[in-house]
Amino acid sequence: MHVETERCGKTVAGVDLNRNYGFMFGEGDGMDTECADNYRGKYAFSEPETRAIRDFVVSKKEEIKFVYNFHCAGKQIIIPLNGEFPNTLATKFPELN
Repeated sequence: MHVETERCGKTVAGVDLNRNYGFMFGEGDGMDTECADNYRGKYAFSEPETRAIRDFVVSKKEEIKFVYNFHCAGKQIIIPLNGEFPNTLATKFPELN
C-alpha cells in the first residue's frame, strides 16, 4: 500500500510489513498512523505480501519443519526469539535452555 505523497511526504512508502503480521498485532512500537515510518497497517494481514506468506506457511504446515527469518535495519541484524519483551521463551519452553 502506498500512501499519498502529498499528505505524508516523499519518504513514507506505506505499511511496514514486519509489523503487519497477526502475532501481537497492535502492540509494541508499530504505529496506526499512515504517515509514520513504522505504520503497521489497518489490521493484521491487511497487505497482500503478509497474507501470501501466511497462506503459504499454513498450506505447508505439515511439511515445514523449521523457519528462519532475518529482519535487518541499518547496521544491525535483529533475530527475535519469540517476538515478546521481556522474552518469555525460556519460561514457555524450559527444555530449550
